[in-house]
Amino acid sequence: GTKIITHNDSILVSLDGTSKTCLTDINGKYHFDSLTTGIYNFTFSKAGFGTMKLQTQQFTGGGDVDRDTKLSIIPSFSVSNLTATTDTANVILTGTLSSTDTRLRTYAIFLGSSTAVSNDPTNYLLVYSKQTTNANLNGFTFKIPFTDLQNEGFSTNSTLYFAAYGASASFASSSAYEDFVTGRSYLNAVSPTAASASVTLP
Repeated sequence: GTKIITHNDSILVSLDGTSKTCLTDINGKYHFDSLTTGIYNFTFSKAGFGTMKLQTQQFTGGGDVDRDTKLSIIPSFSVSNLTATTDTANVILTGTLSSTDTRLRTYAIFLGSSTAVSNDPTNYLLVYSKQTTNANLNGFTFKIPFTDLQNEGFSTNSTLYFAAYGASASFASSSAYEDFVTGRSYLNAVSPTAASASVTLP
């Protein structure tokens, strides 16, 4: 659970909309010269890590500005299957993680209104996450009360679609940035594959 600050080198830093790029050094430092006054978007990417953006960063010419960010490693485990059922008051999601591990692991469940549900903010409406409560267990159960879903506008006979991913413990804060169109976040520090399920509210 402790954050480890490693792999600072060779992160590709790009200024969106320009041809300017650079790689971070062993300390994670990067540098761009001779920028004109303006508002910039930075993209940070490295194989094995969730992509991160810093958006609408204002720079006034004639000085220096520092911008820090964090990337989270993409986890080596995933959710290998997912089932969705209901009882009298809840949607019950039951899943299996692809491997056991002595450490606590996080899973992220994205809820949408179509089979296209994923971690892309244009395809999900809500996201839930939790850490496994016991190490070396590869199963989990997660309950969503009907009242919570009703408060979000879902009603009887609504079909809910879920996509469940293995996730970095800090997936919602590192390697996460806002999609300005939907107001939801790109959450990128998740497994490359997801398990899916659907259920109809009684």
